[in-house]
Amino acid sequence: MQTITSSGTLPVSPMSRNGGLTVTGSGHNLNGTASPTPQQELAQQLQAIRERRNWLIHILYVRQEYSNCMQVIEAELRETEGTCEYALYVKGLLKRMEGALTESLGLLQTAVLISPENAASRTQLGRALHLLGRHEEAIQSFQEAASIRVAKGLGEDWEVDYHIGLCHMYRRRYDKAIDSFLQSIAIQRHDCAYVQLGKAALLAKNYATAMDVYIEAVTVSPTNPDLLAMLGTLYLQQGNPAAAFDYLGRCLTLSPTHVDALVAASSIIQDSGDYDVALTKYRIVVNQQPDSSQVWNNIGACFIGKRNLYAAVACLRRSVFLCPFDWISHYNLGVVFMTMGRYCSALQCLNAAISLHDAYAPAYMLLGICLGEMKDLPNACRAYDHALTMQDDFLVYLNYAMTLLKAGATAEAEHKFRVFRGVWSSLSSAQRHEQASSIPGVVRMLESALPNSAPAVGGVKTGPSESPSVDGAGESLFLHPATEVGTEATPHDFSVAATTAATST
Repeated sequence: MQTITSSGTLPVSPMSRNGGLTVTGSGHNLNGTASPTPQQELAQQLQAIRERRNWLIHILYVRQEYSNCMQVIEAELRETEGTCEYALYVKGLLKRMEGALTESLGLLQTAVLISPENAASRTQLGRALHLLGRHEEAIQSFQEAASIRVAKGLGEDWEVDYHIGLCHMYRRRYDKAIDSFLQSIAIQRHDCAYVQLGKAALLAKNYATAMDVYIEAVTVSPTNPDLLAMLGTLYLQQGNPAAAFDYLGRCLTLSPTHVDALVAASSIIQDSGDYDVALTKYRIVVNQQPDSSQVWNNIGACFIGKRNLYAAVACLRRSVFLCPFDWISHYNLGVVFMTMGRYCSALQCLNAAISLHDAYAPAYMLLGICLGEMKDLPNACRAYDHALTMQDDFLVYLNYAMTLLKAGATAEAEHKFRVFRGVWSSLSSAQRHEQASSIPGVVRMLESALPNSAPAVGGVKTGPSESPSVDGAGESLFLHPATEVGTEATPHDFSVAATTAATST
């Protein structure tokens, strides 16, 4: 950065058309009696130059003395009647920092009109258009800036291709965005380009490419916590929690309060059932991001696991308030209301979750349970049948049989129970062991209520200790899948241990 020397030398901004000239303070004669020195003649010539204060604007800007910089710019624009290119350019950058995007765009457009062959002005004009959502115009401006740089022999600029890629991402042209980010990285490697390249690959559902990108990025920049967190989260998405925890641990070593890494690591801890440790880490995240919907959803899921249902309702309601279009929060809130026996409230939450995300079969199954408890058997059967068309899950058959049994449809309940036995028997011992521990007890109860159902062949084995306590003939156990836990950086979700809801008539 250029500075003013003790002899009074004034540096000239790189943007000035008369770069290389210096002004010294020696030889000045303020009383006017002596003949002017060559330095004084040079100073008088500089006074006539339109952009004579470029050096001062430049120094104040790079020193981040924005208030003083704006005062100099305003004085310069008054003297030149708004035709000083560099003053307009820097004022446009300052207005963008202040959030006055429309005013910034107008200033940069004026600077481009004054000097159409200035690649820097066209690049910043493209950024202003991009921030205003005018992505096609921004791409055109960036391409013109790239053409000017090539024509002048200035070489390629990685930022131009990087911002073109961002515009393509917002236009959902992910393949073109990937190509632009790759071109930016080929010109010069930067962490931000790797981050956006990985995001574009994820949005294009090209997970293998995203994995390769983040692995290369971590190799190039092993101390970047953002890259480590994103790679760890991606491993978590792909079902590799060991590798995920390794990268997340490295990220937290470098940045102990990194929000994305804390959320992802907490979801792994939460999945293992250690809810107290997970809540401790979520407390750190909430201090930094108190308005994060996903964090409050995960905290609510922890309280579900701890069977603290009223605290879970409070957290999940806050999550829904912060992000009403997040289907996971609605789903989990419905799970809690079902556990509490509030089926009407659960029905509303599950309906909201299905309206936002209709490709999750367990939500339809829970909807069927609620409708069955509300004595609406036809709609309950339709919900169960829709869940089975999406996913042939033994849990759906088991709950379907329970709903039919409570409604008095014994023959249909026996049929669904036999189908459940067939699906359950096809599972391996390890797969059966991973399921909810209360399944054998529910099966034992159904066997006693459905005497015509054949015993399982190599299927469910129950003992006296596994049978649930039933206080009345109308009481039963429903089983539903895990609550959903989200992470900040990924579109996928992770689950904690399954919770079962006891229901009674």
